[in-house]
Amino acid sequence: MLRRFRRTFLKGLAAVLPIIVTLYVVWWLIRGAESVLGGAIRRVLPDAWYFPGFGVVAAVGVIFGAGMLLNTIEFRHLLEWLEDQITRIPLVKSLYGAVRDLMDFVTRARSDRELTHTVLVNVTSEMQVVGFITRETLHDLFDGKAGDRVAVYLPMSYQIGGYMILVPRAWVEPVQLDAEDALKLILTAAMSNATVEAAAEGDGTIDRQGRSD
Repeated sequence: MLRRFRRTFLKGLAAVLPIIVTLYVVWWLIRGAESVLGGAIRRVLPDAWYFPGFGVVAAVGVIFGAGMLLNTIEFRHLLEWLEDQITRIPLVKSLYGAVRDLMDFVTRARSDRELTHTVLVNVTSEMQVVGFITRETLHDLFDGKAGDRVAVYLPMSYQIGGYMILVPRAWVEPVQLDAEDALKLILTAAMSNATVEAAAEGDGTIDRQGRSD
């Protein structure tokens, strides 16, 4: 009886906890934006003009404005200077670099066709790893010593990071899998039912030619 209760409880916890954590993070972000930006706005605007949620709207506007300012050389130089100052601080630079690399990967995955090229890398005849081609040719690098190889990025499960490896082109096989679904599959170590279902159109397996069965 106790074992059955524990199994049922853990099953319910696994279903409810991700929703609670996600809602909490969203609520924390909204509250933070409302507290910081909303508080600053209330000091400027009359109380009659202020409405709840103004801070969130302002945060969206600030982020969008930063994206627009990135088109200017002066703003890019300012960000480079700030980045240089941050990378001088121990520990902080590691956290900043990890977050920056992750965001670079996500934004490039939506805009760069090469990065959305999901592949299987044949490490051995019996083992494959999922990765993303980031560069199709390396002839202009390493004094031409890389040969006919491609650059593949291998994310690490449950971590922000990964490895960039150079492998012969014959080692990689294209996979008909969206980059976002493949990234979720890797980051969750294929333990999420949602990512496994998205990765496979059928019984959840991928054959040697990289097609979903």
